[in-house]
Parts: sequence; C-alpha cells; structure tokens
Amino acid sequence: MGEIPPPTPDAPTVLLYSHYDVQPAGDEKLWKSPPFEPTPVEGGLRARGIADDKSNVIAHLGMLRAFKGRPPVGVKIVFEGQEEYGSPFDDYPPTDPERFACDAMVIADLGNLRPGTPTLTTGLRGASEVVVEVRTLEEPRHSGEFGAAPTPCSSCSRPSPPCTTCTETSPSKACAARSGPARATPRTSSAPSPASRTACR
Repeated sequence: MGEIPPPTPDAPTVLLYSHYDVQPAGDEKLWKSPPFEPTPVEGGLRARGIADDKSNVIAHLGMLRAFKGRPPVGVKIVFEGQEEYGSPFDDYPPTDPERFACDAMVIADLGNLRPGTPTLTTGLRGASEVVVEVRTLEEPRHSGEFGAAPTPCSSCSRPSPPCTTCTETSPSKACAARSGPARATPRTSSAPSPASRTACR
C-alpha cells in the first residue's frame, strides 16, 4: 500500500486497486514465447498475466507519472499479491477501516473494449453467499397419509381454499358435498392434524 495525502483539506481521496499475481502458466511448451518474459507482438505485448492484471498496475503508475506525483486528489494505492487464490481482502479491510477510507475507488482489474479505447466498467455480476434454511418433518411420512406435511416444495405452495359447503373434518368420513377427491392443505407446522388433510371444495 502507498498513500499521497490530499493537496487541500477539502480534496477527496481516491483508492486505486490492482493486483500483480497471476494464474499459473500451465504447460510452457504450449507457449509461443516464455510466459513470464514480455514479448513484443503485433498490437502490444504477450506474457502471462499481462492483462490480468499487470497492465492495470502500470495504468495506476502511469497516472501518477502524468501528474508528476502530485495528483489533484488524495490517493491510496493497493497492489495485491493474492487476488487469484484466496484474497485476505475478503476480511481484512473491515478490521482496519481507516487505512482503506476513501471517497471513491477505482478497481483496475478489467480490460478495454478494444486496444486504445479507454473503458470504464460501472458494474459486474459479482458474487453472493446465501444461506437458505428449510424446515420439514423430523422423520419420513407416507405421502398418501400425510399429504399435507410440509416439504421443501410444498412449504412454499399456497393452500387450497377450505370447503364452503360442509364442515367435515374427519378423515374417515366422506364429504357429501365435494365433487372430487379431498384436497390436502399445506401447513407450516411440523405435526399435521387430520383436519389439514381433508379440506375440499
């Protein structure tokens, strides 16, 4: 990490991030040139990790050179060496918020639309970790006898409307008013009652 203080008290601070580690080169016999020796080719250079992400490290340094080391804003530079295989930055910044405090952040870890075309990416698909908890019965139940018992799918289903022409609740009796078989009504409790299995239209 490196830092250039803001030139004035009211000037914002921009954090510049990039990483210099790369994925393994694999079988070097398949390379047309040594993977870790930048080789001039038509349109640029060829080397392992030159686009992801070493060229973006150079972009940050080039900005500082363009301003002769005195940019109009405060600058914090973060060059990481473990981005490709388990970054400590997943957990570290919240433990030291002052070190990473800034008004804006520029993450240089992407390419341009085409060589020579400056490109600003404003959004990525990202990644999320989600924990989903589903509660069902504590033991298996026969679907014919316990059709209303909640399962991971039925727990999310809407219940059937209750019978409006009778009040039959006993599973051993038939509802004289219904025109079809009894409709099971999903419940959210873990102990379905007989009444939950005999609702009908």
